[in-house]
Amino acid sequence: MIDHESLEVGQCYLTRSGQVRRIRAFHDGRVQFEVRSKPPRPSSSWVWRPGILDPSTFAAMVERPVPCDWIPESGG
Repeated sequence: MIDHESLEVGQCYLTRSGQVRRIRAFHDGRVQFEVRSKPPRPSSSWVWRPGILDPSTFAAMVERPVPCDWIPESGG
């Protein structure tokens, strides 16, 4: 688990379920982020969907910082 005090805008984090989440902003005491999901077709680019959580919940769901282009095969 990541300490919610150490969360940074622009940083991507790996969740326990294998998602990559990128923090976009902190607003009204909440974390605005994007979740990267697999593209609909192999030749497509990644799809980012918006989300918002309180910092403690966000931090409890992530394991570690990763590069925003992290893929499971890289082990990054």
